[in-house]
Amino acid sequence: MTAPRLSDNPFAILGVSPRSRRSEINDAHQDALLDAETPDDERKLDMARQALFTPRDRLSAELAYLLGMRPSDARKALSFQSSTEFEQAAKNADGIAQANLLAEAASLATSKEGAREIVDQLLAAHEEIDEGDLHRTVEEERSVSGFGTVSRADLGSELKTITEQHAETAIAAFKRFDAPAAEVLRIIEVRCAANTLRQDRLAIALLAQYERSVSTTLENETSAISSLLDEYVEDLSGRGAFPEIERRLIDWDKVAQPLQRADEHLGADEAHSQRLYKVIRRAVLTLANERERPSDALRLSELAQNLFAELPTAAAQLATDVEALVSLEQDHRVASILMPLAAAVDAAEGNLSRTSATLARSGFTVNSPDPIGTIRRLYGEIVDNQREQNVIAGAVRIVRSLSIALHNEQEDCDGATIILDYLFLVVDRLPKELGAALRRDRNTLERTTASVRLAEALKSGRLKDAKLHCAILTESDDPEERARFIQIQRQIDEKISSARTSSFVTWGIIGLIAVVAIYSNSGSKADSAADEAAYASSEDAFVDEAAQTTDEQSSYPSEATATSDDGVETPPAPYSTASLSISELRYCLKQTERLEAARTAVSSYPQQNRFNSEVSDFNSRCGRFNYDQRDKSVVDGEIAVELDRLRQEGIELVGRAPSPTPITPPAQSFTPSNPGTPTFGDAVDALEESGADGQ
Repeated sequence: MTAPRLSDNPFAILGVSPRSRRSEINDAHQDALLDAETPDDERKLDMARQALFTPRDRLSAELAYLLGMRPSDARKALSFQSSTEFEQAAKNADGIAQANLLAEAASLATSKEGAREIVDQLLAAHEEIDEGDLHRTVEEERSVSGFGTVSRADLGSELKTITEQHAETAIAAFKRFDAPAAEVLRIIEVRCAANTLRQDRLAIALLAQYERSVSTTLENETSAISSLLDEYVEDLSGRGAFPEIERRLIDWDKVAQPLQRADEHLGADEAHSQRLYKVIRRAVLTLANERERPSDALRLSELAQNLFAELPTAAAQLATDVEALVSLEQDHRVASILMPLAAAVDAAEGNLSRTSATLARSGFTVNSPDPIGTIRRLYGEIVDNQREQNVIAGAVRIVRSLSIALHNEQEDCDGATIILDYLFLVVDRLPKELGAALRRDRNTLERTTASVRLAEALKSGRLKDAKLHCAILTESDDPEERARFIQIQRQIDEKISSARTSSFVTWGIIGLIAVVAIYSNSGSKADSAADEAAYASSEDAFVDEAAQTTDEQSSYPSEATATSDDGVETPPAPYSTASLSISELRYCLKQTERLEAARTAVSSYPQQNRFNSEVSDFNSRCGRFNYDQRDKSVVDGEIAVELDRLRQEGIELVGRAPSPTPITPPAQSFTPSNPGTPTFGDAVDALEESGADGQ
């Protein structure tokens, strides 16, 4: 889809301009037919005329031509044959005409340096294109030619197409001189440094086109490297094969660098690199665990650290791996102790949604379902039986990584706290820096929990509790955050002082917290399966809480007489404190079953959004309620009979998961997740609105 040559533009073929009227186009077409030498020439002329009379094709021809230039200057430019001539002509043009001339120059570039200079000018030209000005230029030309007006939406669509064509032309120019990776990386680095990558239309298109051009190469090479690693792990090729693996990995990294750097800037892990990282890490774990080759595992991990420095998740995990492997190399006995724990933690991190649910149901015990039970058992054996500080510290670091992953990736503050509290039992036996890290972890978790509890207290009207939670948050080291929570605390104080029961102030404060959270966490967690699971886990807490409340309330039967029953479900009014009728109780208890089934079916963003919406509505109606115990007995009997149907209805609440969609940049491949990867030690994760309701 490279930009078409200017000489192939319908206006150039017929020798007319965008201001030419229909009669002039017809006359030019007839005159040209007289000079046509072959049937192919005649067809070309007919197609050019037809394009100028077809609305969509005409707009495409206008934007790909020298729009806004004087006809005489345009005709002169069409006679140029060299890159230098087109580049010089571009200096006397502006807007889309300048960009088209530079694209023509890039397609004729005769050196790598020349191509680089022209593409840089092309990028600058696209930055100067204003869609509104371009629309006015098209409208002015059409007011003379007599053709109809064009919508902004159609113009925007065609401009995007032209931008993609120019991007492909630039990539093709770099390829002629075997320099696409280096040149695209240079372009990306400049825009990352200036923090303008998101806004640069052509740079994003250039990146997307580059990924399309190298995607197959990267995937094929990943498969080849995977086979080499398998042979290396099995020792089929001998340990002398490592230099070949190293060479191919370095070559792979050179190709992937532009994509890694762009995604790092946008806060994401590059997809191709993430797949190769998993292949390498699997080999590392096998070498260390099964083959008892810690030196080889360390060597491969250190190489991977250099390759995947731009992947936040991989870099953090590899740092832990390398630290553990250094100890393993020094003392193989330590390796035999720590690596099974590392493997169990890796399995838990591989399915954080399941891990989070296991911790919520069973806690962090040896009787918890695997891999949590295995982690707890292995970790307990280490801290109970070992006396060497480096062994205990290694175990704490490995398990701490799971706590960090639950907090940062799964947004499961409760699960992270369960694990961290257990790690704190040995804090006095740890190196100072690791103990300090755990304390920072606890501080972050306490602040996250306080944010959640604050929202819950405000929602339920427990203002004194809200004040206590808010006081914790006002101790933030961040001046802006501290000021926001001081503002909330003032509103709570005013509410307490006024002794009014109106919910207006309370909900205003909750709204402020939500706004603060959204602002603080703007653009976070939108492009991964782990993010979807995080929301599912947060909302799962709603369902569990409501179910628990139901059980608690049921132990205190109402004095009222059981309500009459017509067999239907009636959703209670939101935030009502009145006792439920049997139809309202039926809705709450059956909806609990539906939502539990819906939670397990969530595997996509649209499903997650629908699930979040359903849970929010459920909590507003069924979060706290009173009922007659006899009514509950009736409904429990119905649920036992209808359970399969209720679960099916729950799945239908969120709909079926769509088929997987292949990565098609730029939008999908370069959507930002968190603007940076937050850790326990350096930032407090912002309180998301769904999380505030779900903890």
